[in-house]
Amino acid sequence: MSVPNHKNDSNLPIKPNTKLKSLPIGNCQWTSGFWAEKFKQAEEIMVPYMGDVLCGDVGHALNNFKIAAGLKEGEHKGMFWHDGDFYKFLEAKTYIYAYTKNKQILKELDEYIAIIEQAQEEDGYLQTQIQLSEDADRYENRKYHEMYNTGHLLISACIHFNSTGQRNFLDIAIKHADLLHTIFMPDTKHYGRFGFNQTQIMGLVELYRVVGDKKYLKLAEKFINNRGKYEIKHDSTTEGYPIGDMVQERTALRDSEEAVGHAVLALYYYAGAADVYSETGEKALIDALDKLWEKIYIRGIPIQK
Repeated sequence: MSVPNHKNDSNLPIKPNTKLKSLPIGNCQWTSGFWAEKFKQAEEIMVPYMGDVLCGDVGHALNNFKIAAGLKEGEHKGMFWHDGDFYKFLEAKTYIYAYTKNKQILKELDEYIAIIEQAQEEDGYLQTQIQLSEDADRYENRKYHEMYNTGHLLISACIHFNSTGQRNFLDIAIKHADLLHTIFMPDTKHYGRFGFNQTQIMGLVELYRVVGDKKYLKLAEKFINNRGKYEIKHDSTTEGYPIGDMVQERTALRDSEEAVGHAVLALYYYAGAADVYSETGEKALIDALDKLWEKIYIRGIPIQK
C-alpha cells in the first residue's frame, strides 16, 4: 500500500470538519514554565522508568513479544491489555524523540519494533495474550481486550510514522488493520458485539488519515454502528465481562440520551466517534456527542447561581 511522502513541516492529517489545526509533532518547544517542567520530567524520569519496568522481567511486556517472536522461552505474564500498555510506552517514547531528535531513542524504538514485527503472525494477527495462551483463541471473548490493544497499536504506529517518516511500525499496523477489516467488516452477530473498549475506532481513523484508504474509516464507523444493534444478553463472546449499559452497547450512539457505564470505555468510544465525525461531517454524530457532553458537563460541574 502506498503512503504519502513524509514531510516534517506538513505531517499532520487533514480533518475537514474540525475548526482547530495543531502543529506537527516537534515543531514547537516548551522553553520554560509548567509544561516545560512536565515534559522534562517525562523525558528524564517518567518514560525511562516506564521502559525499565515494561522491558524488564517485572513488567514483562517486552518479554511477551519476545516469546511470541520465538526469541525467548516463557509464558505470557501481565494483564490482557498489557500489549496496549507497551504500545502506549512506545507512543510516549516517540513523542520524546519528536521533540529531542535523540538518535539513541530512535535506535531503541527500531529494536522494539523489530521484535514486534517478528511476533506478528503472517496474516497480521498480533495479540500476545492470545498467541501465548493454550486456553483462548482469536476474537473469542471480549474480555481478552484485543480491540483495546489494537487501537493503541494503530495510534502508536501512526504517531511513529508522522514523527520519523519511517514505515517499519506503520507496515505492522497496516497488516493488522487489513486483517481486522476482513474479519469485522461483514455483518455477523458474533463479531458485531465483539468490541467494547473502543480504542480501535480512534486507531482506524488515524490510520485512514495517514494512508488515505477509506476502508479504515468505514470500519471505524462500522464499530460505532454496531452498538445498540444486537440483543443484549450473554453469549460466548461476553461471558466473564459486563454487558449492556456498562459497556455502552444497549443504545445506538445517535439515539443516546444519557452517558452510561464505565467512564473510560465511554470516553474512548465518544472520542472515536468524534474522530469519525471529523472526517465524515455527519451531523447526527456530532449532535449526539454534543448532547452527551452537556449531560456529562452538567453532572460533573456544579452550576453556579
